[in-house]
Amino acid sequence: MEIHVPKSAKKWEAGRLAGWVSIAVNLSLFVVKLILGIVSGSLALLADAFHTFSDIATSVIMLISVRIAHKPGDEQHPFGHERAEPIATVIMATLLGVAGFEIGKSSLLRIWNPVPLVVEDWILWAVLFTVLAKEALAQFTFYLSRKSGLNVLHADAWHHRSDALSSIVVLGALLLVRWKMPVVDGWAGLAISLLVFYTAFRIAGESVHHLMGSPPDPQLLDRVERLVLEVPEVLGVHDVIIHSYGSTQIVSMHIEVDEKLTLNRAHQISEEVAERLHREMGLYATIHVDPVMPRTPEYRRLEKLIQRFRQDHQEIQGFHDLRLFKDGEGFLARVDLVLHPDQTPEQVTPLVEQLRSFLLSRCRNLKSVQIKVEPQFSISRRSRHDVEGK
Repeated sequence: MEIHVPKSAKKWEAGRLAGWVSIAVNLSLFVVKLILGIVSGSLALLADAFHTFSDIATSVIMLISVRIAHKPGDEQHPFGHERAEPIATVIMATLLGVAGFEIGKSSLLRIWNPVPLVVEDWILWAVLFTVLAKEALAQFTFYLSRKSGLNVLHADAWHHRSDALSSIVVLGALLLVRWKMPVVDGWAGLAISLLVFYTAFRIAGESVHHLMGSPPDPQLLDRVERLVLEVPEVLGVHDVIIHSYGSTQIVSMHIEVDEKLTLNRAHQISEEVAERLHREMGLYATIHVDPVMPRTPEYRRLEKLIQRFRQDHQEIQGFHDLRLFKDGEGFLARVDLVLHPDQTPEQVTPLVEQLRSFLLSRCRNLKSVQIKVEPQFSISRRSRHDVEGK
């Protein structure tokens, strides 16, 4: 049996190591590139130097975010501080974007007003050395990112790689400048600025997506559902909602059990599900128990009618919690619908009314139907039949 073991200590150690190594290497390379840019007069090389300097600033931000994110939860932040990581990533990406904009602005001026440059052989070799050093730093940071799972390290690694790529562009530009083509220096700087700006946009997009609330990983969801359905008396699971706060993950769900079970036994089953999720996956679970009624002839007929209606309306992905209640000589019904995420409120209301009319017109004893539409953040797709039938 797999036991969940927190790895937060090693995770934050990797972040600190990457930050300090990055600061040391980038500070050295900044000094080297700055000297080379001043000696040669290359705007592209000077822009590349300050691109490297921006890496120092982002590494400092990363170290601060790692320190904050490593703090345990407190009264003001009971879920911990790990969302400091994506916030820091957005700040890093913003700084990178500003650097790209400034480089591009200066490069356009150089394109309109090219100046002759002096490029010695030793300058070319020195630039080549900076390329190799930055790519080595990028590979090191990518490795730590994979080992720790820190997205902020992944962003920092791309920051290093963009610096290495920009230095390659500078190297090519300096070679062309030696062949009496000084305007290439400005074009090289502009190419670097576009690369930097694109990298910043992509990195920021990933973190903003996470902060705004991204859907759970399908593999994580699949494992949760299968683990729940391994409990013998659980007949189905739906309305799964997963909240992620870094390494702290909270899940809520509805489980289906036989309505003939006692309240005490149903509670024991929910406790067993919650304990299993925490023991094997480190999840903190809140469980709601739904009783499943016997499959009477009326129940089966209504179920088949809903399935038939669903075949003609692909926007309906599924349904659950179908329940029937006696009302004099007839009965009342309620059901939960799972719709495709792209359905708008304007589309949902007519669809619900169509289904209600469809059922009422085909079931003489059915007096009314209550139809609830599941919210998009609630995942509903599994029953024991779904798993065992595969």
